[in-house]
Amino acid sequence: TERIESYDPFNHPDMSEEQNACFLLGVLAYQVLTGSRPYSAKTTEELHERIRDAKVLPAHLAVPELKLELSELISRSFRTDGGVTLEDWEKELTACREDGYRREISEDQRTQLKEAAERFSKSSEVGFRRQVFFRRNWKTMLVVAGVVVIVGAVGGSILKNALKPRITVGMTPLQWVNLYVTGMNSFISQAMQD
Repeated sequence: TERIESYDPFNHPDMSEEQNACFLLGVLAYQVLTGSRPYSAKTTEELHERIRDAKVLPAHLAVPELKLELSELISRSFRTDGGVTLEDWEKELTACREDGYRREISEDQRTQLKEAAERFSKSSEVGFRRQVFFRRNWKTMLVVAGVVVIVGAVGGSILKNALKPRITVGMTPLQWVNLYVTGMNSFISQAMQD
């Protein structure tokens, strides 16, 4: 558990060296500005799944006064395709040092952002759990779907044959015997079954 608390939350399992440095800066900035870690889990496997797939609450929703540019940079740092460089971090940190990292917002905007944060938290957790479930159980679901299709096809074929009207409907007994004998001689299985 010591490794999970001190090392793993700050290192993305799939990023290169510079991307991982940007990820580290994003995690540290998020933790300092919001007061909470973007990713937490009980096991290393779960933590890596969360780092790869979970959507993190944008920092400006957690702290409504936070500048949108900084929040966006932090969010992009968490994505493998975010395209964030160390130069981007240097520019943003320089701008924060000169202009600050907070913005003025009204009470209505604050309320709207808090409501958006609640909606985001609910939907992202449900989406993450669904994604993990499908990734862990995709083989089982594929096998079950295949079995259902095969059983449905076989059952449907049997039912179709059982409900199909007979060829011999409306024939006299002599016509029926002639059809049966012709079917035997010609190997017409439908005529022999009916």
